[in-house]
Amino acid sequence: MTAPNILVLFTDPLGVTDIGGTLAKHSKAGATVVAVILWEYPDEVLRQIKKMASILQIETRVLGYKRGEIVADLPTKKRIVKIIRETKPDIAITFDPEFAANTTYGDHIVTHQLMMDALGLCYRGNFAPEQLKEGLGPWFVKAVYYPFWGLRGRPDVIVDIAETFDLKVKATLALEGQYQVTGKILPIFYSEDALEAVLPTYRSMKRDVKEVGREWQKERRRAAARFIGDQADAAFGEAFKRTEPLKLDYLAT
Repeated sequence: MTAPNILVLFTDPLGVTDIGGTLAKHSKAGATVVAVILWEYPDEVLRQIKKMASILQIETRVLGYKRGEIVADLPTKKRIVKIIRETKPDIAITFDPEFAANTTYGDHIVTHQLMMDALGLCYRGNFAPEQLKEGLGPWFVKAVYYPFWGLRGRPDVIVDIAETFDLKVKATLALEGQYQVTGKILPIFYSEDALEAVLPTYRSMKRDVKEVGREWQKERRRAAARFIGDQADAAFGEAFKRTEPLKLDYLAT
């Protein structure tokens, strides 16, 4: 079976590593995987994103929008449509609208809207005709998936990522700036007893917020992937919702 090509649209690189096992698995199988990151980042973080992409063997494009300033306007839609026509994905992955609506980032909602608008426009020959002159013809994306991040109900699909789980963790830890922020905010949400329950050495390392964030991300990734994998008899898994029914010739075992 040929692995389908994938285009991902998120605001930030941590969202990419959340499904890093699936992306790395597709890339290993020969698929083209492109992750588009909307927010701007300083050079040091851009280097970390590049390292993350190298670990997962995917391509990343950072578009550089300021936080809170992403708008689903015509120029931005054309920009996303152009990427779709250039990369020719079979599958698109972006934020679930329910998840986006329940975060404190309005950019998540706009990101979902941008992807869905672009998918509805990229195959129309009368949209962005200047791109057609550049040799970028209409393209139809066959399916849309949403990462299943704690939504109600059950996921539609669980991908077995046992073979790429280590790459997922390494890619997460390449984003040093992300887990340093995590280490700073954890004490706001959790008591010391709770943090020690998850990280037995928490009290001895709590002054090193970078180390705390690093160990938290490792534990979080392992716990989530094990829990999801257990639902499909896999060692480690990543879960997704699909926007329309999956058509099969026969029931899958």
